Parts: sequence; C-alpha cells; structure tokens
Amino acid sequence: TDGPSNTVYRVDPTTNVGSIFLSDASLGEPHAVVWHPTQQLFLIAGSKSGKIRAFDRNGKEQSIPGIFLQDPEGLAVDDAGNIYVASGTLRSLLKITPTFAISSLGLNMAGPMGLSFLSATKEIAVSLFEGNGVQSFAIPKN
Repeated sequence: TDGPSNTVYRVDPTTNVGSIFLSDASLGEPHAVVWHPTQQLFLIAGSKSGKIRAFDRNGKEQSIPGIFLQDPEGLAVDDAGNIYVASGTLRSLLKITPTFAISSLGLNMAGPMGLSFLSATKEIAVSLFEGNGVQSFAIPKN
C-alpha cells in the first residue's frame, strides 16, 4: 500500500509486475491489506479514516458491518475467519470474530504495526514500532 497517495497495489506472481488495484481518497491512507480466505475478500485498513473495508478480487467494494477503529495499522486473518487488527493509537491488538464481536488480546503494546498469522503455532505475531520488537499471542478459542 501507499498510504499518502491512497493507493493499493497488486503484484502479478508470475511476472512480479505491480499495478494499481485501488486508488481513491476514501481509502483513508491504507496501511494494511489482507486476504480473507473464507469470505473471498480483501480487507483494507485505512489508518487515517479508521475504517476497515472489504473488496472483491476486481476491486468492487463489498458490504460488511462497519468496523471503525483508531489508527488501524496491521491486519491478519486466522484459519477460523477471525480478523486481527493492530491499532497504533489504542496501542492494542484486537480480535474481530466472524460475527463481528470485538475483544482485545493485547493492551499497552509498544506501537503495534504489522501482523502475521502463524498457522503452525496458531499465534498472531505483532511487529512493534517502538523498540523494533516482535510479540506473539496464542489465538484463544472462539
């Protein structure tokens, strides 16, 4: 993503050539994109807008319940369809279930940014801006 230009790029895996997937000011400075395999949608977190929006493979916006958070910086999706969001302003890691219930997994974190689902260990890894660290959380059962 290129947050300041409100652009999300896609890269062709066979040619490694990038092209614009979406470009619109309404994206709110996108900082994270993740593929939601069970919903077959891309989720895009707008850091400045606070919105998490969904798009199909063709870039058409799809309807999901409104998710508004302060400064969403990172996204991940586990194999059960739970969405994880790193919030820089809230300094927390949030879990959003498939029914859109929100809970916190980590509070007072040192600038959470990027997220990754570690399928082998069923953990969410969080890159931390402050201190250049990584913290991981076991995924709780729904």
